[in-house]
Amino acid sequence: GILHEDEEFSPRAKFFANRIAHTNAIVYNYFQRNGSIMKSSQSDYRTKSFLKICDSLWKFYNSRVDSKSEAVDYFKQNILFCFTQALSHFAKSDCNNLNQFKEKPYYPLKIPKMASLRLKLKGWLINFSLPLYILLLKIPNTTKQFK
Repeated sequence: GILHEDEEFSPRAKFFANRIAHTNAIVYNYFQRNGSIMKSSQSDYRTKSFLKICDSLWKFYNSRVDSKSEAVDYFKQNILFCFTQALSHFAKSDCNNLNQFKEKPYYPLKIPKMASLRLKLKGWLINFSLPLYILLLKIPNTTKQFK
């Protein structure tokens, strides 16, 4: 019942994997057709989907991940990424209820060491001021540079 379900599934699958291999071979083609749900502008639904993913990953992280494990940063990074995606879609919607973000048990966000500088900056700005982060997302000229 959510969009972007791979963002919820993949971290769990990697957590349980005994081994992971990498290849540069192109083995997957992704086709997006006009009119598909992925091309729709359902910002409220997308926001809720990403927040559900964050909730699920947070619950999984707290129940399964040892605090000394290398997976700690990995789950923090995925939660941070999905939270930024939720905010990005929230900024496109008519909704103005930031409490749905502030009331989450993982807010303020934990900034993982392994995250890219761009993702860390987003996390720090979100923790500093959610309204400012949303305002920056809504400014047309900065949105392309900020994403």
